[in-house]
Amino acid sequence: KSEVYHIFTEWVVDRQSAEFVCSVSSIQIHAIGHARFSYVTFAKDSCLNASKVVMPILHHQQVLSSVGVCLKITYGDLEPKKMIEWFEYTRHMGTTKVFTYYAEVTPQVYKVLQYYQSIGFLEMLPIQPAVTEDGERNRFRRPRFEQQAWVDEVMAANDCKYRMAKYDFIIIMDMDEFIVPKGNMNSYFDILQ
Repeated sequence: KSEVYHIFTEWVVDRQSAEFVCSVSSIQIHAIGHARFSYVTFAKDSCLNASKVVMPILHHQQVLSSVGVCLKITYGDLEPKKMIEWFEYTRHMGTTKVFTYYAEVTPQVYKVLQYYQSIGFLEMLPIQPAVTEDGERNRFRRPRFEQQAWVDEVMAANDCKYRMAKYDFIIIMDMDEFIVPKGNMNSYFDILQ
């Protein structure tokens, strides 16, 4: 049976952020076989009664001495020069990989994202804003439904921490944030270890 691990309940919004956990006993693992646990799904009552909509579980090999950065959702008319400055500083600080969802970006912003994806530094996925009960699509850009935007960022951060689980450390930040080390520390890894 699944249990609610975390659900953001401060606001009632069109798309809610929640995490669920399914416990699997050692008896079930032995009966089914460890190698058979390769998909995750949404089930009403039993985690073993899989529905037709299944998603593969990604088993990543641990990356040693590594730092992943979660950007949550990149959207809007950002300044490409400032984006490049942030990406290059983040690379200089020894970040292994950056992950972000993106939506409603300008062609210039998308070009910067594509470049960092092409060199293997950025992993990105598109995301659509939530749809209201009236069928109207919310927006990430202003004017936007602020409460939905905050919940969407919680969802993106939660998803990112699982996607980046192979890294030793994960930093959740925005593109206007720079962590500056003190003393003999030269990288994010130095700061966090």
